[in-house]
Amino acid sequence: MVFTSYVTTGVPHAYNWLFNIFFFLAALFSDVLLIKSCLAAGFMWMVIVAATGNPQWGDGWASSSETRVLILDMLCWGVLGFVMNGIVVVLLLRDERPVHFKTKEEERTWRFFYRRSGMKRLEFEQVVRRGEFVTIKAGESIIGLHEHLQSFFLLIDGVAELEVSHESNQEPTKRRIFSGTLFDLAVANVFGVRVGLLSQTHFAATAVTDSRLLKWSFEMMEEMATKLAPCIPAFWRNMLLYQVSQQLFSRTAHSPPHFSPMSCKFAHDLCPRNLRLARRNAMGGLWALAGRLISTRRSPMPNRARSPSSSGSGSRCTRFRILASGTTDSGRQASRRARGCSC
Repeated sequence: MVFTSYVTTGVPHAYNWLFNIFFFLAALFSDVLLIKSCLAAGFMWMVIVAATGNPQWGDGWASSSETRVLILDMLCWGVLGFVMNGIVVVLLLRDERPVHFKTKEEERTWRFFYRRSGMKRLEFEQVVRRGEFVTIKAGESIIGLHEHLQSFFLLIDGVAELEVSHESNQEPTKRRIFSGTLFDLAVANVFGVRVGLLSQTHFAATAVTDSRLLKWSFEMMEEMATKLAPCIPAFWRNMLLYQVSQQLFSRTAHSPPHFSPMSCKFAHDLCPRNLRLARRNAMGGLWALAGRLISTRRSPMPNRARSPSSSGSGSRCTRFRILASGTTDSGRQASRRARGCSC
């Protein structure tokens, strides 16, 4: 019978401690950037350990033995792991950078998207890159009779007129639209929100005044819905739901819509509170990394879902809904009293 003997090594070098510590830290965080940063650092120290001959404590910067052992497989796997995780870290840090738009027109259009859907600057950069700003003179056609379902438009400045008919023997209905309106809504079905449910036999759009629009082709809309990050279609769904509810309100409102060449959602700067939120969302680099480090150190596991009745953010949202409901009820009562109605 052959007995195998084991020989214990001395105290590991600081390289070994750092190599193991960073791999351990990668298991503590739930944020992808932090995980990948720890893995890249761990593989880097693995390469150093392998390249210096696995030194022991007190050996200096490398092994002091006469024949250093080069652990070739450890060195190769360390280099490969460091390169792969390092590339991901660089890409994630690039996404954390503050986004600056090329023109003032892109900046004010982002303000509109931010107010309507909460879309951040990084996501809007992908959206505006797939569209083009166009100018249509008064009286010119925006969507011709045979161009239905080919493009999607956002009216930034000016007034346009839509001609819509749902039956072949029906005279087209004309309706004017103003700054901040999205059309042709049937194209937006690619995002999963069923808008434009009724079949249309006639659809056309004409500029009433000189108009400035942001235009996306059907192919670009489909690309945003299927090939980009999932948050972008979610922001678009917020935009579409706002648009549909606004149209429904405008058709049921008794007062005519207020007209201005450009909607205040484009022209006016963000209020101080929204500006702080937008800057906080756009703040990148080490500040955002430190913020996520503090939040993830409290709990390494993802947050569990909370019920609305539990303490914390859920209960605060519940209180806000109750306050909003009370404010709405008091507003209704005030309007009823103004009309002389006691019900």
